[in-house]
Amino acid sequence: VGFTGKTKTFTIHNIGTEMLKKLRVTSTGAHRRDFVVTQPGVKKIAPGESATFDVTFLPQKHKKRRASIQIRSNDSNESPFSVKVTGDGLKYTCWELIEELLK
Repeated sequence: VGFTGKTKTFTIHNIGTEMLKKLRVTSTGAHRRDFVVTQPGVKKIAPGESATFDVTFLPQKHKKRRASIQIRSNDSNESPFSVKVTGDGLKYTCWELIEELLK
């Protein structure tokens, strides 16, 4: 909590035959603010192409945190596409815990 978060990169692959358009990625759910989304660098993905986006976990509390990452596009049968994410907000980093225990 209050430290640099952990970032994961996700890849969106267009395995269809049509252009994916109007890409937008959001974090939803009770702890959505703990999962910061960086938008893909493109708004369209051609068939056979891909794009990436990042999600950074920045917990606001010292507890288990949950949210869903939603990927929206013009895909008529998979929009939004949701990915569940979880993380544990820890009170200390590893080194801080060692320092605290040595006091």
